Amino acid sequence: MDLDRLRTAAKSLLVEEGLWDQGWRFVLSNKHKSVFGVCVYKPKHVIVTHYYAERAPEADVLDTLKHEVAHAITGHANGHNAIWRAVAVRLGAKPTACSPNVHYLPPKKKGKYRAKCPTCQQSYHRKSKPLQPLVCAKGGCKGRGSLNFVCTS
Repeated sequence: MDLDRLRTAAKSLLVEEGLWDQGWRFVLSNKHKSVFGVCVYKPKHVIVTHYYAERAPEADVLDTLKHEVAHAITGHANGHNAIWRAVAVRLGAKPTACSPNVHYLPPKKKGKYRAKCPTCQQSYHRKSKPLQPLVCAKGGCKGRGSLNFVCTS
């Protein structure tokens, strides 16, 4: 989606819903990597991730924007309950908690600590070395494989 068009749509929606005058602002974020959007109640930010906004279809990005604005309107305590769903529908958003468009998330970086289960060969990656011994979590292995994490960088 064109990012200037998104910024314009976001400000218009915030103004229309009376949130702009309450201090709410729209932010395109490079920080949030595992979500499409997020509503941050302090400091009153409706956020859409830059990576997602550039790659997803416009209709999906605008749906995410409306989803997060619905959170701003209904408040943290309502989560994805009936009150939030009613506002989401009023704004024109799909009243669902999660989007099925996971292919628009950036690929996850693998951690520098790696281990392979000696029993089933399942690979594991961690950003830091585990403080306690871990065992394989794969269903068929059922914890028989002790994992030895080593630094690969």
